[in-house]
Parts: sequence; C-alpha cells; structure tokens
Amino acid sequence: MVQTEYITFIIPSKQKFSQQQAVKDARSPMYNRLIEVHEDLKGIDSKLQDLSDRLDELEKNQRPGKE
Repeated sequence: MVQTEYITFIIPSKQKFSQQQAVKDARSPMYNRLIEVHEDLKGIDSKLQDLSDRLDELEKNQRPGKE
C-alpha cells in the first residue's frame, strides 16, 4: 500500500486567490472536510493493517512448523 505524507487538491474556481486565502485562514469548509476524510482514511488503513497482522499471526499459529 502506498502512503503519502502530503496532499494536493485541485479546487476549480474563477476566484483562485480568494479560495487560497480561505484555505490558509481555515475558512474553507470543502478543504476542512477533505482533511477530515483523509484522517478517517488513515485510521481505516491503520486498522486494516492491524487486522492483517493479526490474521497472519493467527494463520501462523494454526499451522505449527510451517514458517
């Protein structure tokens, strides 16, 4: 799974400067929601990785001697 440390958003608008200022001043509901969704996805990814690790451990314990 590929993980990135930064996000690039394309926000279509005729008022590019005004939207950039809204993002900088934390007044952009769309940007804020995208950040929330990104954080949720990172949490889900972490939980899936944990479940995958647990499943691997369970499978290893069910088949002793096959490692």
